[in-house]
Amino acid sequence: GLSNSGKVLIDKMNGLGIMVDVSHTSRETTLQAASYSKAPVIASHSGVMALYEHPRNLSDEEIIAIAAGGGVIQLVAFDTYMREVNSENRAAINQIREELGMTAPDAYKYATQETLGEQRRRVAELDAKWSRANVSTLVDHIDYVVNLVGIDHAGIASDFGGGGGVQGWDNAAETRAVTDELRRRGYSIEEIQKIWAGNLLRVWSRVEEVAQSS
Repeated sequence: GLSNSGKVLIDKMNGLGIMVDVSHTSRETTLQAASYSKAPVIASHSGVMALYEHPRNLSDEEIIAIAAGGGVIQLVAFDTYMREVNSENRAAINQIREELGMTAPDAYKYATQETLGEQRRRVAELDAKWSRANVSTLVDHIDYVVNLVGIDHAGIASDFGGGGGVQGWDNAAETRAVTDELRRRGYSIEEIQKIWAGNLLRVWSRVEEVAQSS
């Protein structure tokens, strides 16, 4: 959870107009950050725990807490946050990472776009044997947040620079597929604009307002 120094840090972030991002924090810290921050907090790239139990995904309690403060959960197109990966499949993915020199924790930070693209291409070749999560799976996570806390609190993250990618949305050129799936499910243009950008921009504006009033 948050120590006193952590609370001081969040207060300083609020004062400086820096967004508080809980995507890499524990459940307890997420709840405390959402409660303590004077400005809305975000989860920049997370999934829904109720749909797939993964340490990086958010429980209903966390989603509700983030939304209660006006924040946004950006549902991430990260394959292994949305499906069970068996040991053989995981070994094949790890072998690709090893061959490309992508095994270190900070490898994605320093990899070239060519290397990241090659990794996504080679992982996609495994789809014939082990189907990855797809665009529909991603939108299931968006639907869940919208149904739980409302359209104003859902967003989207690709995480292409950190290993993201699902069937149908493996690069920026395929982005239209996500919008098409949202339209197929009945979302309006205005709602889709909120999900893609409007909700996060609203939070950004509110973060700046809090900083100016501090």
